[in-house]
Amino acid sequence: MFDVAYIPGTNDALISNFGYFTVYRVNFDNPTRPVLVGSVKLEVNPPTPPDPPGPDYYSMFAEDIAVTSDGKLAIVSDGGFSPVIAFINLETMTLSSFFELYEGVPFDPATPPDPLPPLNSAQAVAITPDNQTVIMADYFSGTAVYGKINGARNGLESVHSIHLCPNWNDKTKTCGAKDYMSRPVNVAISPDGQTALLADAGWGMVSVLKITGPGKVEPGTPFQLWGFPDTYADYLADENAALGHVQSIVFSPDGQKAYLLQNGCYLSLDDKLIANQLQNQISWVRINGPGQASVGKAWVAMLHSRSGSQLFGVDTLAISKDGTNLYASNPTLSGATKIVSRVNLLDFSTSAVNVNSTVPVGIEILGRKFYWPMFLPAITNTP
Repeated sequence: MFDVAYIPGTNDALISNFGYFTVYRVNFDNPTRPVLVGSVKLEVNPPTPPDPPGPDYYSMFAEDIAVTSDGKLAIVSDGGFSPVIAFINLETMTLSSFFELYEGVPFDPATPPDPLPPLNSAQAVAITPDNQTVIMADYFSGTAVYGKINGARNGLESVHSIHLCPNWNDKTKTCGAKDYMSRPVNVAISPDGQTALLADAGWGMVSVLKITGPGKVEPGTPFQLWGFPDTYADYLADENAALGHVQSIVFSPDGQKAYLLQNGCYLSLDDKLIANQLQNQISWVRINGPGQASVGKAWVAMLHSRSGSQLFGVDTLAISKDGTNLYASNPTLSGATKIVSRVNLLDFSTSAVNVNSTVPVGIEILGRKFYWPMFLPAITNTP
């Protein structure tokens, strides 16, 4: 189990089970005794054992989960190469649809265009607070994919994508000569719904987007934000620049800052280790306006986990409602610890919460408790 997402207006959360193609709904009325109250299997036309799957069978691995602010819809992305996202009706706890991410306006599968439009994929997903715009991270294409939720809430009105490099040449399908294309693994949207940040697992940058209206997204200022800890100039000048790969991003409740969880390893561009690997780090971003960001400060808090890779889409950061405490789990399973790191955002001091028998990954706060998808008792959020 990987991701956990709170359902607004309830004491319930959704938890993804990657290997079983399933999203679970768990009730936390009693924080020490969570109760499984429902589940949705992300498959259609399943076979009857022992028969093998037929040609109409389809399933997807459940990894990242995003929930609308009205608590009625969840969208799930796959943790692999899938060009499909799943729409779940949370009022009935049923699968509404699998939606294919073809570029442009959806078409009738019975009469597809020839040739077919480009097909995007999604490894992470986020929804704006007004429940209209969906932004996804396509790691393999280096793009942000986006669209507006349709009226039936079972798909998108249209699908568009932005290549995450400043000088993309659509004719040659390449970045500029001195550009670095982002490899996004996660996406977060500000509380006012006007700024999106994408976590880059390739170079340790952050891609900045401006949301200008329902289903409308454009490059932000700057488009690529460097300096966590090295700058764009460092990469051009030194092949041994530090790569603090970013896995997760969370905004402060007031939307004025965003915090990054980064791998604390120094690697050269050919992946040769050039220094002892550090523990994972927290950096922060200053939000200067809609779609505008700048470096706050890099590597302000050292965490208890130590890893060199990233899970797709899993939200491994959570922030308390008063914005004073940040909780960080493991950005991946390799090098993971049984500890949740608590960071005091007033002075960036850290403390450890040992969860004993599990390896926490996705993390979420409900009220004054935080949870990870292992069905263990909650831990009270106290300074």
